[in-house]
Amino acid sequence: MNRRQLLGRTAAAIPALTLGTSRLWAAEAAESLPKVEESNPTAQALSYVHVATDSPKRTKPEQKTQFCDNCLHYVASAEEGWGTCAVIPGHLVAEKGWCMVWVAKPA
Repeated sequence: MNRRQLLGRTAAAIPALTLGTSRLWAAEAAESLPKVEESNPTAQALSYVHVATDSPKRTKPEQKTQFCDNCLHYVASAEEGWGTCAVIPGHLVAEKGWCMVWVAKPA
């Protein structure tokens, strides 16, 4: 490996490490957050539901595999079954929930 390859790999690794650390801190901080109510104005605007299969908006075949826990915005918390969502800040969302701004996590 030459110097250019080493620098390129290091530059690519730094953001990944930073993102991982921030997600860990977010998971620890989530312990004190309340669970979002489906009646919350933000949740309603996003058509959020705690149980994805209960959503009347999930009608497309590709949406049948969409859940909060496989969404880019979701970070699991210490409380089993719940995590934080970048789109619904300050609350925990259900890992098997769903909303209309679901985005696939990169593989």
